Amino acid sequence: MWDLVRSLSSGGSYSPSDFPTDLPIPHIPCHNPHMRKLTAVLCLTLAVLLGSGSANASEHCEDTSDPRYDEADCEGQGKGWSAGHRGACDRLAEHPSDKNKLTEGVRWFDLIPDEARRACRKAIREHPDDPKIQFQLGRALAKGGKYEEAFEWYRLAVEQENTNVQTNLGYMYQKGLGVPQNDKTAIKWYRLAVEQGEVNAQLIMGFMYREGKGVWADYETALKWFRLVEKHERAAAQYALGAMYHKGQGVPRHYKTAEKWYKLAIEPRSESTQIFSNSFNVAVQAQAKNNIRILKKDIAKLKK
Repeated sequence: MWDLVRSLSSGGSYSPSDFPTDLPIPHIPCHNPHMRKLTAVLCLTLAVLLGSGSANASEHCEDTSDPRYDEADCEGQGKGWSAGHRGACDRLAEHPSDKNKLTEGVRWFDLIPDEARRACRKAIREHPDDPKIQFQLGRALAKGGKYEEAFEWYRLAVEQENTNVQTNLGYMYQKGLGVPQNDKTAIKWYRLAVEQGEVNAQLIMGFMYREGKGVWADYETALKWFRLVEKHERAAAQYALGAMYHKGQGVPRHYKTAEKWYKLAIEPRSESTQIFSNSFNVAVQAQAKNNIRILKKDIAKLKK
């Protein structure tokens, strides 16, 4: 540490790696003889930088008029978030299913793109090689419609085999967002995600097999994926199972079983099972209710 101090006092430079993060940072006594070569300003700068001295390093967060106040740096103080722009990026763009998440996560339809993008851009300047921040910046950009740039950040982040990144890349290829539309490439990314148990990708794979997009249509394989996802109480999977029993796709047509799945799809569900927007879930439930009415008419016809 004193080598660092001497380097600073003589005009030397430092990098964040010069600070021993696994050791407690010592108090810097500005009255110490060893510090006399430092100016009072430099001494104060070190005290603030290293969090030492009698003043609390976060005192500036108590007064928004303080010129040192920074919303991204201060807002997480005392709330369990990481401090700084990295913490702000987590708070505004962290994925709800991130296995290492530090917050509750932000669902897609709750994500505010402008705020998240600003915070994550600042965070990526401080941590340019962090795949989590790369993904979260890509997520914020995609939500704001900046698909080409989002795709580039996803490609950087995917090297860490993050299933959320793989799923998002698959979706961008499936819909042609920022890249040429290609169902086969989408399937490649979805497969990588489902191999690691990613539920959202499993659900999409079910629809891809049912509709024959990027693969040969295969109702039995579609059923396998929908049944796997249904264990997580996803309304879309329950509705899809109802529709397949209703139409006899991959299974013998069975109206009672179809009605059972439709009714499960319209049941109220917890926040954790709502992976898509509220409007999407409402649309799925409305369609399930409509299919129940059609189903009852079909049953009535059979009884005549």
